[in-house]
Amino acid sequence: MTSFLAATAAQNGLAFVAPTTVVELAHLVIEAGFSANLPNHPDVSTGRPYSNWKQLYKRRSGLIRTYVRDIENLRQSLEANDIFVLQPDDLSPLADGRRFEDELIRLVRRYELDSSDAAILLEAHRAGIDSVATQDVDMQRARRDFDVYTWL
Repeated sequence: MTSFLAATAAQNGLAFVAPTTVVELAHLVIEAGFSANLPNHPDVSTGRPYSNWKQLYKRRSGLIRTYVRDIENLRQSLEANDIFVLQPDDLSPLADGRRFEDELIRLVRRYELDSSDAAILLEAHRAGIDSVATQDVDMQRARRDFDVYTWL
């Protein structure tokens, strides 16, 4: 994410982030927070750390409040770097009266992507955006319809 922010700023670029992308970024912040806290909150029944972040989340869901600040910092970083979050009202309706779920399934099939990645492409298309910057190399499978820029 840092390299994307730096590249956008260096190019005086303007970038938009789809709503589904914001959900995914917030999820990554939460996952990272819980993962980092695994050693600090062992399973009381065994005294050993939980084996994954989801176990800790299920047992100590209140910890999520400590990561809200990190999500807010992410939002502020996007804003400070002129990266705008598309709002649902910014998205045009689906063509020909298609339903969201039908179009999502079509994109999953067409590009062989998971549902979150397909939803991001669907939102980009609805916003009139045909260029996608991502660290997810799977998105390269959408190159026939989108300019996909990846970096590692």
